[in-house]
Amino acid sequence: MQMLLWSAKRPLAHLGVKATGKYQLKVTLSKPVPYFKKLLAGITFYPISQKAVEKYGSKYGTTAKTTVYNGPFTLTGWTGTNDKWTLVKNSTYRDHKVVKLNKINYQVIKTSSTAYNLYQSHKLDMVTLAGEQSVQNKNNPELKTLSAGRVGFIQYNEKDKTAANKDLRTAISLTINRQQLVTKILENGSIAAKTFGVRDMLKNPKTGKDFVDNAQTPSEMTTNIAKAKTLYQTAQKQLGTKQLTLTITCANDDTSQQTATYIQGQLMNHLKNLKVNVRTMPFPSMLTKVSQGDFQLNLTSWGMDFADPSQVLTILTSNSNSNMGHYQSKTYDTAMNNADGKDAMNNSNRYQDLVKAAKIATKDQGVTPLYESRSRLLVNSNLHGVVYNKFNGAMDFRTAYVK
Repeated sequence: MQMLLWSAKRPLAHLGVKATGKYQLKVTLSKPVPYFKKLLAGITFYPISQKAVEKYGSKYGTTAKTTVYNGPFTLTGWTGTNDKWTLVKNSTYRDHKVVKLNKINYQVIKTSSTAYNLYQSHKLDMVTLAGEQSVQNKNNPELKTLSAGRVGFIQYNEKDKTAANKDLRTAISLTINRQQLVTKILENGSIAAKTFGVRDMLKNPKTGKDFVDNAQTPSEMTTNIAKAKTLYQTAQKQLGTKQLTLTITCANDDTSQQTATYIQGQLMNHLKNLKVNVRTMPFPSMLTKVSQGDFQLNLTSWGMDFADPSQVLTILTSNSNSNMGHYQSKTYDTAMNNADGKDAMNNSNRYQDLVKAAKIATKDQGVTPLYESRSRLLVNSNLHGVVYNKFNGAMDFRTAYVK
């Protein structure tokens, strides 16, 4: 199998990648990367057919017909824009004998109630649930809850005088009841965040304890209205005004709007003389506004490509392009540099560096973590053998079958 690699600045010979055999690739790294194998398991690093890319050019991968396949299924019926397509068993797959399903039909249904009704009438074998549907089916044996490898949070524009106030940010964090948010508002299986990250990213190499448990700082993350009011009053004095106005910018999807409205209500109910506006827009427009610095508070989320705390913590380093709130902390940067540098190959030291960084960010409220995203779905009890990724909920139908 060939891997097509290119560089606009350097010749192929300088890329540090070399084929050392028909089925072997040698990669030379410029520095130790303890999560490198996890990187290679991500779709960004999947090998692709050089012949196919050269044949289809810029159209490669944009439709079913301009894509090639070497997995258990091939894709048919996808034009690039339509709402229905089919996975068909790949007869040339290396292990095709273990593949039991001949076809998997997909369809995009934009109304959750329509999709739910189709499932109930046995016209769908799998459906993602909306909040109320999730509650109604909490005791249904066909209900599954999957992690999304994603954390929802508020980021602050620290070039805005009001949003840059640390006491105000901490007051906001302490006002929000995260447990109420996930159980009463989102109702989709999401769980309250303890730190800037999600479960199952990494375990303590000495104790086996989950990273989010070691990295939590309850004093900044546990609802405490009395303390929030005190910090808010301090922020008012520091800002020289009793009347404060904040605007939350978010995407116009249901989850974002529901969360923003909830936070708006919590803050205005508990913090006197605070007005909170919610500005919603399509996600691409929101991203443009935020990247241009046109926001105070931004309700957003971050999905991780692989299970390692660095995947989310890196975005708060000073030189990160994703640090759109311009959070700055030398001690944070040092901890992350140590994890990525001198301690990279020492599991225990690297782990402690990452824990330290997460605690610094939370104590500073560089961002305010809200929830670890989950999704709930119903799966036909006759469908077996589907493998669900514990970290991000991705589904593998290679060994699936209907009984």
